[in-house]
Amino acid sequence: MNPNETNEYIENFFEEKEIEQIDYELYDKGGMWNLVPTEVIIEFIKGLPYRAKHQVAITILKIDLVNGRVEDYLKHIAQNMIDQ
Repeated sequence: MNPNETNEYIENFFEEKEIEQIDYELYDKGGMWNLVPTEVIIEFIKGLPYRAKHQVAITILKIDLVNGRVEDYLKHIAQNMIDQ
């Protein structure tokens, strides 16, 4: 996927799929509690540099192809987001 295709794929995926809107309750490395809504994670993904966004798009595609739960991957991204 080129940069435009990656952006399009991510935009279309989250618009077309009915991703459960979850407020993920997570603890950062320092033990502080965080509440991270799905829409915040999606905006974070959209703002990533191309290479990172491309990897996320490929992973989402693989999860979707096996009818997996993208929500679990979003939780993983959220944990990494708050641990930065």
